Amino acid sequence: MATCAFLGVGLPSKSVAALRRKKGCVMSAASSSPLSWARDGGIQWTVMNLHTFAGNVRGMIAEQDFDASSAIVKVPKEMVLESNSIPETNPIPAFVTSSYWKSQRWWVRLALRLVYQKQTDKKPNLSGYVNALPKSFSTPFHWTAEELQETQYIPIQKQVVNQQQEWKRLHRLLVENLKDGRNVEFDEFVWALECVRSRAFSGEAEATPFAERLKTIAFAGALSVAALTLHLADSEQVLNGLSLAVIALLSYDLIYPRVQKAIGGEEWKRYILCPIVDFCNHSSRAESDLSYEYFFSSFVLKTGPYKKGEQVFISYGDRSNDQLLQYYGFVEEDNPHDIYVVGETLQSVLDSLDIDSTTLNDQEKEYGPVVLLKSTLNFDKSVQNSVSKLFGEDGIKPFAEQVCLSELENMPTTLEEDEGLKKKSIAVQFRIQKKKLLTDILKEARG
Repeated sequence: MATCAFLGVGLPSKSVAALRRKKGCVMSAASSSPLSWARDGGIQWTVMNLHTFAGNVRGMIAEQDFDASSAIVKVPKEMVLESNSIPETNPIPAFVTSSYWKSQRWWVRLALRLVYQKQTDKKPNLSGYVNALPKSFSTPFHWTAEELQETQYIPIQKQVVNQQQEWKRLHRLLVENLKDGRNVEFDEFVWALECVRSRAFSGEAEATPFAERLKTIAFAGALSVAALTLHLADSEQVLNGLSLAVIALLSYDLIYPRVQKAIGGEEWKRYILCPIVDFCNHSSRAESDLSYEYFFSSFVLKTGPYKKGEQVFISYGDRSNDQLLQYYGFVEEDNPHDIYVVGETLQSVLDSLDIDSTTLNDQEKEYGPVVLLKSTLNFDKSVQNSVSKLFGEDGIKPFAEQVCLSELENMPTTLEEDEGLKKKSIAVQFRIQKKKLLTDILKEARG
């Protein structure tokens, strides 16, 4: 899932994240092209186009130079599929029960909307988008146990097994809550979940879309005209009342979600599948921003500057290779946000290294998971505090060194052996990046 700041009044904010990579063939953006459904649906883009890059990777290529201030894609709200963090009224009551809808997490609800669109074609302009989505995925969810073991990384193996079990449970629950005559096979359900987990964007939501709010404002305007016509108030009173009503309504839409978060601690977010934008590939170093234009009810993408012929990238946000592999099916080389999960608890790590932990209390021992980071002190604050208690402030780096050495020594193959392989599967690419991360942290700890 990509993270971004949606809520706004036409101005971009924060950074974006996006997903999905490997696609099919070169396509033209002309109205007669396979993307005509996007043009017909009001999606606007001019400076980039679909293209197949080396390795049969489909993405977006710049067709002309453009700068960082350019809005390169504009997608009307009616051309996205959406779900909110706070469950809204069931939008597909003929498909699933309302009790089930409200009980599910956002990504399940968004996947259900995708399945419903695929089966019923309720939004005809989105049929082309659904047809353009990947027909299948090669994520670890579909790997055999032997293929998972090739990662040489127990955390990803456990995460994928848990994911497989959870998605089977979710499908059984869905089947029990489908309306009469409806059917969703497990493979179709998994397909929708993978589309959502690999392509969805997230950002702040407004209380009411501006297009809907206009109806209320128009009604208030009609009441104002009636008040003047019937001489129930003078023009100044009517104008003041109408102005206050409009300001109050718009302020509620834009500010209420943030007030709700401040008071209740619950963030009001929307999650969307956004056509054309999600055809862009990912780079952690890319500059990108997807914002929601409240008054125009549309999503606008801006990126960094590009030259003609360059691939246009957007960023998912701070995603480790664990997340990229599990949900998107690829690994980013030299990922600045990569991590290495050493153990589920600090006690388990200390035990594996035969280190006495009697000076730590139970809470300090059970902290976890223990994660190595690409940072000066390599561990987050909780682990640093516990390690400092054991070895002193100067003991953090030696402890990191000991952990890295132990992990590298216990792996079935070395980094050099992996890099020497002529054919490198995605599992091998993944473990190479993990070993490089450990090697880099080891060098830093010794430095």
